[in-house]
Formats: sequence, C-alpha cells, structure tokens
Amino acid sequence: MLRKTLSSWEDIVLLLIVGAVVAGFGVLVPRVSFGVGLDQVSQGSLLVRDPDTGGYSELPRLDTDVRIAVTGPIARSRLTQRFRNPSGEWIEALYAFPLPEDAAVDALRMVIGDRIVEGHVQEKREARATYDAAKQAGKKASLVEQHRPNLFSSAVANIPPNGEIEIQIELQQRLHWLNGKFSLRFPLAITPRYVPARDLPPTGVLRSQQDLAGGWQVLPGELPVRLKSPAEASDPTEPVNAVRIAIDLMPGFRIGELRSLYHAIDRKDDGGKVQVALHDGEVPADRDFVLEWSNAESPQPVAAFFTEATPGGDYGLLMVVPPTIESTPVPPREVTFVIDTSGSMGGESLVQAKAALLTGLGDLGPADSFNIVEFNTVTRKLFSVPRAVSASTVRIARRFVGGLEATGGTEILAAFAEALDGKSATSDRLRQIIFITDGAVGNERDIFQFIRDNLGDHRLFMIGIGSAPNSHFMVEGALFGRGTYTHIGDTADVHTRMSALFEQLKRPVLTDLALVADGVTDVVPGVLPDIYAGEPVALAMKLATGPKKVSLTGRLGATLWQQDFNLLRGEDRPGLRVNWARGKIQQVLRAEIAGQPADAVRQAVTVLALEHHLVSPFTSLVAVDVTPSRPSDAKLVSAALKNERVAGMSQRQVPMAQTALGLKGRLLLGLALLVAAVLAWAFGRGRLAGGEAGC
Repeated sequence: MLRKTLSSWEDIVLLLIVGAVVAGFGVLVPRVSFGVGLDQVSQGSLLVRDPDTGGYSELPRLDTDVRIAVTGPIARSRLTQRFRNPSGEWIEALYAFPLPEDAAVDALRMVIGDRIVEGHVQEKREARATYDAAKQAGKKASLVEQHRPNLFSSAVANIPPNGEIEIQIELQQRLHWLNGKFSLRFPLAITPRYVPARDLPPTGVLRSQQDLAGGWQVLPGELPVRLKSPAEASDPTEPVNAVRIAIDLMPGFRIGELRSLYHAIDRKDDGGKVQVALHDGEVPADRDFVLEWSNAESPQPVAAFFTEATPGGDYGLLMVVPPTIESTPVPPREVTFVIDTSGSMGGESLVQAKAALLTGLGDLGPADSFNIVEFNTVTRKLFSVPRAVSASTVRIARRFVGGLEATGGTEILAAFAEALDGKSATSDRLRQIIFITDGAVGNERDIFQFIRDNLGDHRLFMIGIGSAPNSHFMVEGALFGRGTYTHIGDTADVHTRMSALFEQLKRPVLTDLALVADGVTDVVPGVLPDIYAGEPVALAMKLATGPKKVSLTGRLGATLWQQDFNLLRGEDRPGLRVNWARGKIQQVLRAEIAGQPADAVRQAVTVLALEHHLVSPFTSLVAVDVTPSRPSDAKLVSAALKNERVAGMSQRQVPMAQTALGLKGRLLLGLALLVAAVLAWAFGRGRLAGGEAGC
C-alpha cells in the first residue's frame, strides 16, 4: 500500500512538473529561437559563432553605403558593405538584407585589396555548388540569393584573419508616380514575419520548438531570426548599424518640392542635377528611406515615353495618366475596415493604425455602410453584418477602436475570410476593403491565392503601417485585390495619406483597360489592371523595328476613354531592358498562383533571369576568386548578422512571440502548475512520513 501511494504521488508530481515546463515553454522557446542562425535581417555587423559554446561574438562593421542615381523613370542603386575581421581565424560571413520589392539585382562585385571579382548569374543550385566548392578550396567567394522579392541574403567565404572584404551589389527599380509626385523608397529594415504554426516545417529539434511558438520568424524554415533584446536596443554601448545614403536626381525635368519623409536631408542643386545626402551623415538602419519630389513646371506631365537601345534589341517604357472626371457622383459604398492588432503592431504601429482607421470612419458618407474586423491570433467583427453610417454606429465604432491592443500572432487568412464572407446588409453597393497592417507574414502565397479565389466584387486597398512594412505583400495584395497600396510610416502622415486614399475612392476607376499595339513584340503587364485617379498606366515593352503605334482604351465610370500614341524615338534612358525583364519575371511568377504548373514557371523564370543576368527565386549571383587563400589545414568559422530593431516596434511585444494562449496566460499557467507541483510533492512527503510512522 505504501509503495502504491508513493508511486501515485510521484506520477502526479511528474505530470505537474512536465505541465509547468510545457506551459512555460510557449514563452521561453521564442527567446531560444531568436538566437539561432542569421540574426537581424537588415544591414548590420558580423557575428562569429564560437564552435565550443555555440554562442556568437561580434565583429565590428566597417561601413554601409547606399548610392542611388535617378535618371528619368529608373533608379539605379549600389549597396556597398565593408567588413573587417579582427580575429585570428578565417571566417565565413552570413548576412541578409532588405531591398525594394521590385528590385532587379543584376551585379555583384567582391573587392579584395586592389582587385575586383565580378559575379555571374547561375541557376540557384549550381551557384550554391560553385560557392561551396570555392569555400572548401579556401578561395574567397560570395553568393547572393533571393528568398523573397524584397529579401535577399549573401554569404562571403574565407575572410582572412585581420583582413577586410568589400561587397558591392547593384540593383535598379522603377520610380513610383502618383498624383503628380514621384517617389523613391529604399528599405533599410524588415519587420519579422509571422507564419502559422501549422505551416512551419519540422526540420529538427529547434524547429519543433519553433512550431510550438507558431510565429515571429523572418522566414520560418529558411532564415531564423533574433531581434535585439530590449536591453541591447537601449544600450548606448551596443554597436549601432548605421548607413549612409547619397542620391543624384536627374529626372529629366526641373525639380520643385523635394522632401524626405523620415530622415533629415541636405539638398544641393547643380545644373540639371540635384544631389541629396543625409543631414546627419549616417543614420541607424531601423526604418525605410522615402524621398518624394515634384516637377517645378506647371501643368504636371500626363505622359512620358522612354527607350533604350541594346545589342539584344530595343526596349521602351510608356507612362500615361488618364484624365480625371470630377463630376461623377460617388455611389453608396460598403466599406470593411480590417485592422491588424498582432504583436508586431505593438507600439507606434498600432497608434498609426488606429489613427488611420478613425480617419477612415470620419470620411464615410451618410449613404455608406461599414464594418470593422480586428485580427491577431483570433478574429472578431464589430457588427455581424455591415451597418449603415449614423451617429450611433460611428460612436460604437470609435469606442471599439479605442480599446484595441496589440497581442498574439498574425492569422491574416482568417481576417480575409471574414472580410470576404459576402454577408452584406445590401448588395447594390461599391464594396471596398481597407486592410491596415504591417504585413508581417511569411505565407504570402497562400494569402494571394485566397484573395484571387474569393475576392468577388470587392476591391482591396492595402494600408502599410510602420517604419518597415512588408511592401511585397502590400503591393501584390493590392494587385490581386484590384486596389491600391498606401504606406503610412509616421503618425504625422495619417491624415494626408488617408485623405488622399479616400479622394481616390470617390472617383471613378479606369476599368476594362485594353491595349492595341503595332511595332511592339511584348508588353508587361500582359493583363492591364484597374487604374485609380492620379495613377499612371505603365507599360514596359520590347520594341520591333519600324513605326510604333499604341492605342489604350478603357471605361471611366459610364464614359468610354481612348488615347492613341505614335511612339517616336523616346528619350534614351538606361535600365529599360532590365525593367522589362524584371516585370516579365514577376508576371510569370504570378501565373503560378493562377494555376500554371510550377515546373513551367521555374523554367520560364530561369531562362529570363539567365538571359538578362538577374537574381530570381531560381537564379543567384556568385563570385569566386581564382586564387586559394586559406591554408587547407586552417579552420573556417561561420558568422551571422545582427542589426537594429525596427523603429517604433514595442519593446514588450518582441522578442517573445505570442501564441493563442497569450504570454501572460502561459506564464501564469506555468507558474501555477510549478507551484502545484511543489505543493503536491510536499504533501506527498507528509503523507509518506505519516504512513511510515504508522507502520
């Protein structure tokens, strides 16, 4: 009897202790997962892994420099990072960095002393094999790979003891043109991305632990991430990952207003060129750099045509701003606001998001109806169905918004399912979804597929919140949703940006766009999207010889619109071949979501990328020094990268992920079970002592 009692209490104590550990694991595991592999994804300093302890020690970052040249509609950028290895070991540097979502990466240079090693594009597996072989042979080598359209990684092998190495990456992007203003955005940081636990591949013990946490990865299964801890982020002695930016603006017209949205700048006019530099010389790489400018002349341009002659043929870019019809009445609308309240939205991001939503509520008309969907780990609606705008319903909505707090994961598919469920109070309205989020998700493809399959007659307008939103997700989501993307990077931007958006939504959309072209062999995009007020129709073309004529047609509300062009020799600008190829690759990738076989997509993208020397999901840039430098008996130590936290991200929301139970719930449950285990053990000992005394 005594032996049976002892066994029972041991079982209970063991179960309670295991329960305490499991309950607390949901809180503790994310801290472990953040310390593995490539650390902060952005510009940064090197970390060298200690093979004995498994920890990392930091190496100084020498320099990060971004130089951008804007000519006409194209921005060409060179990203330079120089690293110094003060240790006595040979190291392999691993780092990842954000780039614009439409970046066409086509050049890699590795600078070793006074020598320059040029990179070459190869099929992805071949490039990796080339790099690995060079690494093992002791040769200096570099590899640049694309993980997402706006996230790349680089590896540099065999940096010598007390040596330096410089990596130069070149890319180009097309300028954004809206409402007469031109803008350039260069990302400097990336918000970690959430993937539902069910989507994480179990690739080992650590991955299994991450599966329990569910989210807060930059690229789960690809690039593990750890954000700087609150102590590191606030420590003045902690190295700051800084960046210098210099821009030469030669847009082809006289620049009037010029402003940087989030960084202080200096401007110098030099003839037909404007030079822009950071006022402080360098800044922390914790928020995106955005520059806007306008034409000093009036009226603003409404059309532009540029060409580039290359050995492989001629290319062109036609940009047309359709006319605006002011007198068309705005039809009654059904507006669904969707707001992200997940953990990554903590701090300033949620302040901006709530301000944007309140501004949107204030812009609703008396004939409109509306609803609000909030989502994090769970999703909830304000009303079961959209309600008519009234003083009462708007008051209820404002109170609802005021009580929102950031917590949990980013279960964004459930939010789209609620927003697109089709349960409307009326069916004769213009149905618009305004989706407010930082886009911190890693399962973009599943979301795009869901939008495409379930959009119906809705239009989707993406509002990117925060210092470094996932712009790839925003832009593509708006494209699949037949809407637009607006970025709000500061609370001071809310009123201006939201007012401009709602002004767009009140005007008729240019729909049913069609193109008839002579003297043009290929046009991107192949299917023209809807165009909103102030937006240009942008057409990248491969040109044939001889006369070129283009006719654009569409509908502006009830009005038919047509514009014809005789395309003469355009203003010659470099980069249009790469611009067409990058757009063509993205068009082919979108076709897979529409049902094209994956193998056919891979083959088509690979052929395009190799032909035009571009990094893609299936091709990489690799540079190898022909001279072995590391002795065969010298050990090679791998290194990873660490960087700044995204500006405005709440210190308490990260670095610990939140699961469906929530941080506080798991912590309290774990502590309660642990206390219960101790009490049970003490009680069992008392029973046991009493039993022995009775014997």
